[in-house]
Amino acid sequence: LIVASLFAVFALEVPGGTENLRNLADLGAIVIPPVAPYGGYDRLLTAAWLHFGNLHLFMNVTGLVVIGRRVEAVVGPLRLGVLYLGSALLGNLAARLFLTHPLVLVGASGGVLGLLGCVLAITVRRQRAGKTRYLQSALRETLVIVGLQFVLDWVIPGVSSTVHIAGFVSGFLLALVIPLPRPLSGTVRRVET
Repeated sequence: LIVASLFAVFALEVPGGTENLRNLADLGAIVIPPVAPYGGYDRLLTAAWLHFGNLHLFMNVTGLVVIGRRVEAVVGPLRLGVLYLGSALLGNLAARLFLTHPLVLVGASGGVLGLLGCVLAITVRRQRAGKTRYLQSALRETLVIVGLQFVLDWVIPGVSSTVHIAGFVSGFLLALVIPLPRPLSGTVRRVET
């Protein structure tokens, strides 16, 4: 549903231009510094559904599908939605509070990185219940992906590492406290992606 909604909103961007900053601001992007009529806090949510061009949408949808399937297999679809929304909102809130240079901010990456934080938190929680080679491998893989993401944040211009870091940390913390529907001890179910 999240992926379908991202494509639906992207279709709304197309007539005005998916890389047109005015169009994105009119549709709900976060504008920093916030100025009327673009200063509402509803933009913390709407900006998470907007994307700057095809590649931006493709990268976020790919991350959402790959990482989201792993999270959904453990927490279920409803909790996945809560974790995604919470991470996206908190990631965008961090950008709104801490960034000062003028920019127009869009994208689902706060939520996607939040799901990556969830994977790390779930793996840590499962390791407390009993270490396995699979969990150790999953932990290493997750840490490598996190490391690569943050290297890319510093190398690629126009990427908000603030949103990514805040989304990741938010997802990690939310997944540490959210009750999980399946027990963390016992057999670990492997999900092929």
